[in-house]
Amino acid sequence: MLQQSAGFLSAQKAVTHPLSHRNINRHPMHALNRPELSDRSRRRRQPTVRRGAVTLEVILALPALLIATIAVFEFGFIMLVHQAVTAAALEGVREAAKDQSTTAATALEVKQILGIHQLIFVTTGTNSTDDVRLLVERFGLTTEERGNTTLQCSAQGGILQPSQIRVTVCVRMTNSDGRPVPDWLRSFGFSLAGRTLEASALTTAE
Repeated sequence: MLQQSAGFLSAQKAVTHPLSHRNINRHPMHALNRPELSDRSRRRRQPTVRRGAVTLEVILALPALLIATIAVFEFGFIMLVHQAVTAAALEGVREAAKDQSTTAATALEVKQILGIHQLIFVTTGTNSTDDVRLLVERFGLTTEERGNTTLQCSAQGGILQPSQIRVTVCVRMTNSDGRPVPDWLRSFGFSLAGRTLEASALTTAE
């Protein structure tokens, strides 16, 4: 009986010893030394660091993106107004080329087209306050003007030839009311104040 008891105890020790060994290996201190667990911890920390870097990049790029977006819209307004100025010059020179046409009639034709962008000017005289300047040139005659004579405006196309007529329309890009082109980039140091859009049209008198 004693021998059987001793054999049972030794067998019990042989069974419990591996279990206790596995429990020791599962201790957290041993887990820290396992490389695969350390890699998992690093992978869990990387997304947080990446999110912080992306946020910083967005903050740095946002001002440039805002300026570029505003510039695109402002350039669109400039192109629309320039098309209107060109159309006004073409219609004006057609009116001026008619037989017995007057400068007042030419100015009225130009005013109707520019009125789309709320650009109004006097058609019977000159001043220094309007946003439009109109030049009507006829070969051998004095150049006639309407609107604001202080706006910088230069006719394009060289010297007139006999029987030629040229109409030049100059428009202030922006005024104190932000018309016809909004001066949105003024706060960023890019102002349209003092700039003009101009177009000239040339034809032969009828």
